[in-house]
Amino acid sequence: MHKVRTTFSSADDITLGPKRSGCTYLRACIDEGMCLMPSGPYKLPREVLTGGIKVKGRYYPEGTILGTVSWVNLRSKAAYGDAETFRPKRWIVNNTPGLKESVAWMRSNFHHFAAGPGAYLRKNLAVAEIMLTLARMLYRLDFRRAPGSLIGCNPFDKSQFQLEDAYISLRKGPELQFRKRV
Repeated sequence: MHKVRTTFSSADDITLGPKRSGCTYLRACIDEGMCLMPSGPYKLPREVLTGGIKVKGRYYPEGTILGTVSWVNLRSKAAYGDAETFRPKRWIVNNTPGLKESVAWMRSNFHHFAAGPGAYLRKNLAVAEIMLTLARMLYRLDFRRAPGSLIGCNPFDKSQFQLEDAYISLRKGPELQFRKRV
């Protein structure tokens, strides 16, 4: 929030361009949020190609439809480590040795906008719109979680929000309170 409010002189100043693209922490928060609460379909079906494939010791012949659930992919300890923790800095590349490769590997597991023809365009347009909307909201509004609200919380871990699986992801909560920034 601080970066957005100090980078731009007004909400109208927040447009597509290098200033908005420079909000790397905002982008990292978006990526982290989409990992914790994926919005895509419950599974990503793929057809096994010629020659078949072996997955975890089991052979699948060509033509078989396999699928993985994005929520499960995004909980991979091998890819994300502490995948259940909101830690946006994991997406920010700095001079730490091997970090650039680590972030690239995490991104290769990150399929929120599907794949195939047009995926690059869809992803970039969606992320640009999300960043514009969130940056303007953060500039104009103060917000907090509604005091005492537990709507949507995981009954076993109140720090996590519950996600219900359907063809799309369904959420309940969190309840937030907004007020115009003074």
